[in-house]
This record gives sequence, structure tokens and C-alpha cells, in this order.
Amino acid sequence: MNKYNLATFCVFTVLLVFTVMQPALAVSPKVSNQTLPTSNQTLHKPVPKVVPTKIVSTKVVPQKGSCPCIAFRLDGVQGSYLSDVQMKVMDVFQKKNASLSIGVIGLNLTLDKKLVPYLKNNLKPGHAPVDVTNLGWKHENFASLGLSQQIVSMNRTNQELVKTFGKKPTVFAAPFDVYNNDTLKAIKQLKMNTISSGIWAEDKFITTKGKIVPNKDSLGLYHVPYMTNFQIDNGNESYWTGITKDKVIVNIDSHISKYGYDVLLLHPQNFAVFANGKYINTVNKTYLDEIASIIDYAKSKHMQIVTLSDIAGLDHTNTKTVATTSKVVPVSKSTTTSTSPTPVSKSVTASTNPTTTPVSKSTTIFTPKPVTAPVSTPLPEVNISKFLEATQPSKVVAFVEQNGSLTMNLKYIAGDRVSASTISLKIYRDFDRTPYMQFQYLSGNPYTVMSLPMFHQYKIETYVGGMLSSTNLVILDKPQQDLDVNIPNGGSILVSVYYSDGQTPITNASVSIRSQDNKTRDVGLTDPDGLASKFYLPSTTTYGNYYVVDAQINNHLKFSSTPITLQPDNGNEIKLIAPWPSVIQNLVTVKVYNQTKLLSSYGKPYAVDMFDDKGNKLAESPINIHGEGYFWSVKTGDYVFKVVNTTSDRVLGNLIATLDGTKNNFDVVLQENSFAKAILD
Repeated sequence: MNKYNLATFCVFTVLLVFTVMQPALAVSPKVSNQTLPTSNQTLHKPVPKVVPTKIVSTKVVPQKGSCPCIAFRLDGVQGSYLSDVQMKVMDVFQKKNASLSIGVIGLNLTLDKKLVPYLKNNLKPGHAPVDVTNLGWKHENFASLGLSQQIVSMNRTNQELVKTFGKKPTVFAAPFDVYNNDTLKAIKQLKMNTISSGIWAEDKFITTKGKIVPNKDSLGLYHVPYMTNFQIDNGNESYWTGITKDKVIVNIDSHISKYGYDVLLLHPQNFAVFANGKYINTVNKTYLDEIASIIDYAKSKHMQIVTLSDIAGLDHTNTKTVATTSKVVPVSKSTTTSTSPTPVSKSVTASTNPTTTPVSKSTTIFTPKPVTAPVSTPLPEVNISKFLEATQPSKVVAFVEQNGSLTMNLKYIAGDRVSASTISLKIYRDFDRTPYMQFQYLSGNPYTVMSLPMFHQYKIETYVGGMLSSTNLVILDKPQQDLDVNIPNGGSILVSVYYSDGQTPITNASVSIRSQDNKTRDVGLTDPDGLASKFYLPSTTTYGNYYVVDAQINNHLKFSSTPITLQPDNGNEIKLIAPWPSVIQNLVTVKVYNQTKLLSSYGKPYAVDMFDDKGNKLAESPINIHGEGYFWSVKTGDYVFKVVNTTSDRVLGNLIATLDGTKNNFDVVLQENSFAKAILD
């Protein structure tokens, strides 16, 4: 090769290398070496303006078999109750081609000649998936049942569903959102794999720093609780209060952002017209339109609408990224450092919020020189935080959380205001198990709770007279927010007390009403007819709340009723029957011993006197040669028996006894002392 050809080849090679390397060189940021100003200097040099350009960012999109996703759970599907309403709700999901999980109550299902054919038709291929869930045989409280009873209830419902639809459910939805370890064992034994309760009652659904951890328990069962309510239950599933659609959507977004999915709980009553104190089989179109709108919203946000079975076992972090474009937020044109920090904006994508980094007055921040790159060529990521750490001293940055207030207006269903003196509150933040705030007494109604950190979800439990009467969920997204709290009306209990024959009234018996927390709520006395004053009490609308009536004849004779529930506006009449007779027909014997020997009255004036618990002498019985005193037809109660010398009326000994017919023979032992010896001698 001659010198001319060699030179040509070298020039060509250099040009080729430069051409290949030029794009990489173009995107390599450079930071010029400039001198940092001293603490007494002021920055006058403007920060270079960033020319807006397009960069590659990421956006999460749902893929099949992954989340973000949402499941709609319609509980209380059953025969011969609001059938038209149930079918109208399911029609909405069918028309929207949206999946639905239905919790079915087994009892009376096949008696409904309209609902069952409808369900059979919509379980066929070609329709949006309808997932059948076991809701128990009678929608009973499973936590109050034994293992065998729980298995029987679940199995009867499973058999009914298999017989009717040819499909065995894999999910059990816990009625009233309560269950125990036996419930989990029953689910496992019946070869189902998922339980769905409520997140507030779900101990197996664990979160760590707001992130979901595996929700599969030691038995291999998946826990998929509902997190969002469509309406709030204020009456033990007999009365619901609406939640605005916007708040429902905020809750859905919040849960999906934390866990990757959400479960929205619905009931047929939520879509039925409420008239004359009950729900009727007529659709409330307003709420039907709301659920349709929520389905549309979920689709617009690319949430997959799935069933509870679909969610069970999903890896909720299984998402795939795709390229999209967004604009860089320009940095401020120029800044002059003063006594306050200067924020420098970072580049952000469409899926994140812009953040600012405070800069001390003695430090200059050098931003990389912006360059334009093709959309198809991604810019290298610049780690701003590491860059700042290298150019400024470390310091503590305090974050102040914005607080707001919540004003609660508490009223009964009829509109009457609740007395503040009877109200107490427990407030939980997000999914905390312990109260964030507690108020034993309120100073007024309405009542304003101050200093609540904003943009959190709060669960507010309202107690009236110590009874849990209302639970409300609210997201505090305004500095000053109002909340209407609907309290169910109270009821009354009329108590009558009788002896064991059920006819003889007990006069002047003390009657008290206590709640499940063992606190006394009201007291009274019985009249000559055994009747106590009527007690007006808050209703027991929440599972686990109840009253017990206690009747007390004296300090030692006390008996109680079984637990009593009290529905709103109801009047309960309780006939409380004691386990003892009014009069003891058997002979009551008191035997007296002087140390170890019977005290014989032979030649001695000894007797046993009987006194009531108020100190009144009722009877006297001479002691016979066997050292015994006898009494007949004694009323049930507390008594004091005194051994006396009838000549001097001196008391030699005494015995306190309760006579209720269970024991009729008593012993009195005279203690050895100088006084007793003198009397006996």
C-alpha cells in the first residue's frame, strides 16, 4: 500500500469512528469546574435555562394475569329477597362486560324462580365472568360457631351451588366480616383456597410500611379482603348510608397505589329504594348509575376488572413497563440566593410528581448542560440526589405535614340531634389497629376534631352510651371538612322479675342494665308487681354489642338474663325468673356446738334467734337436747342466726347464712374464750 492510500485510509477511519461516537458524546452531561462562592458572597450568575425536550419515561400498564386491578364483590345474593334489584345490578356489569364476584346465601336460593335461571344463563360462556362465592347457609356469624357447625354451613351452601350451577366455589366470604381459626380450617377441609372478609377485621392481611406482603397464610389460604365500601352499613345490614362517588374513587385509587388492587363491597340493598323503614324490590336508579360510572372510571384508568379468584395468589408487583414520552419541567431562569433556600426542579415523568430540593445559601448547584436527543434514544438517568450530596454538606431537612379539621354533625335517623354528653369517639388513621385519637366525652354537637394530618383515610367509630352505633370512613382532603354521622334510633327494655314459679313477683329487687363491656348503663327498683321502670337505651346495631339484665334480691342473691340485642325503635319485654322459690318449704336446722361437743339445752336456757339482713328479729327457737334449733317456711334471703342465753339475753355466737333452698342445715361452733366459758358454766 503506497503512502497516499495509507493516508486516505486513516482519514476515512477517523471520520467513521467520529460518526459512530458522536451521538454518545452528545448525551454525556458535563459539569464545568467553577469556583464555589464564600458564605458572604451572593450568587449573581443565572442558572442556564433548560430548553424543553422529550425524554423516554415509563408508565405502568396492566398485563393479563397481573395488576393494577379491581374486584367488585356483591354480597347477600339470595332467593326471595330483592330479586329484581339483584338482577338489575348484575345487568350493569354484563352490559359493561365487567367481571363480578357474588356472595351467595344457600338457604332458599332455589325457591326463587327468577333469580336462579338468570344466574344460570349468566354463568355460561360468552358473558363477563361471574364468580360465585360462598356466603354461608344462613349468613350466620361464623365466629360464634364451632368447627363442625361451620363446616356444615359451608358444605350445605357448596352442595346447593354445585347442584344449581354445576360449579363449586373456591372463595368463602365471611358474613359480617368476622371469622376465627376454625373458619380457616373449615375452608381448608372443604378444599376452597380463599377467604374474603373486611380489611378492618383481617388480621392475616399484613402490610409493612404501606406495602403488601404475601397474603397467603400458614394453611395455604389466600386472604383477599374488601377495602372500599360503596355505602356504609349503619344498621347491622339493615340500613346503609351513601358515600359520594368521588370519595369512593379516591379510596379505590389510594388502595391500588398501595397494594396494586382493590375490592369494592356492594349489597343489593345499596341499590334498592328505602321506604317505610325497609328496602323494597324497586331499583334506586341514582345508585345504579353511580356504580356504572365507577366501572367506566376503572376502565378509563386501565384497571383490570377481575374476580376474587383472579386476585388470589397474584404477584401484585407483576407489571410491565412500556416507553412513552413526557416533557421536562424547565428549571427557573435565574435565582439570587438570599436567606431562604432556592428550589431546583428535577425532570419528572408523567407518572410522578415534581419534587424540589432545598439549596443552602452558601452552595451553588450546577445543572448539567441540556442537549436535544432523538425520541428513540433514551437519555441516561442523572442521579440528582447523589450529585447534591457531592456538592453540598449534609443537613437535616424537616417535612411538615399539613393538618386539617373535621367537623362532625351527629343526628339520629329522624333528624334529631344526639346529646353530646352520651357520645365518645375512636378515630383510626389509614389501616392502623390502634386508635389515632380517642374522645371520652364531647363538649358539643357538632364537634370539630382538630390537627388531623391531611390526605389520610380515617375510620371514625361513634359510641352512644358506650355502644358502637356508627362507623364512618372519610378521606381528609380539605383543610376544613364536614361529616354527617347518622346514628340509629335507640330502643327500650321493660323488665319484670319473678321467683322460680314465674308468678310470684319480687318486690324491691335492684335491676341494672350492663353492656358487653361490663359497664352499668342504667339501674332501677321493682315495684310490688315486680316491674322496673322502662329503660331507654342505644340500639345494638353492631355485631358483638349486647345488653345483660341483672336482678339482685340482696347482697348474695343475684341472677342475670342471657345477652339481649336491641334493634332501633324496638321495645323488648324481659321477664326475668329467679332460680329460687319465694318461700323455703323444708325445715331449716341450726345445730350448735360448744367446741367439739353439742350444746345441749338440758337444764340450760339456750335458744337460736333469727334476724333478717336489716337487723329485725323474726323468730326464736329453743335449743333441744340435741343442740338444734328449727325454723319453718322461711323466705328466701340473707339471715343472721344468734345463739343466746334466754335468761340474760347474752349472745354466745352467731352465724350469717343465705337461704335459697339449696342448703337447709347449718352448724354454729362457739369459740373458746373466758366470756363464753362464764356463760356456759
